[in-house]
Amino acid sequence: MCSIILNNKQAPKSVVYISFGTTSTTDEQINELAIGLEESKTKFTWVLRDADKGDIFAEKGRRVEFPHVFEARMEGVGIVIRAWVTQLEILGHPSTGGFMNLCGWNSCM
Repeated sequence: MCSIILNNKQAPKSVVYISFGTTSTTDEQINELAIGLEESKTKFTWVLRDADKGDIFAEKGRRVEFPHVFEARMEGVGIVIRAWVTQLEILGHPSTGGFMNLCGWNSCM
């Protein structure tokens, strides 16, 4: 799994895992979070699936766009995964030190 490959290169408890599940997130919210991560230089694994799009009525195939070349600039610091992942595997990994989520019932463990 690509997130684990990133995490294996990081110190224990140094990576924030970000996942909002199927909660709708607007492009503006996603961009603001991306800017904050970049400015803080926080190491992260961010799961952002198509279901996370803010406009559920938008045309099919719409892809969330980050600030200009965000993913390229964050290479080695963070990774964006646009697919389903095994949450327990990421949360149980030694380098995962934080979990940013929507705090709904599905995020309680």
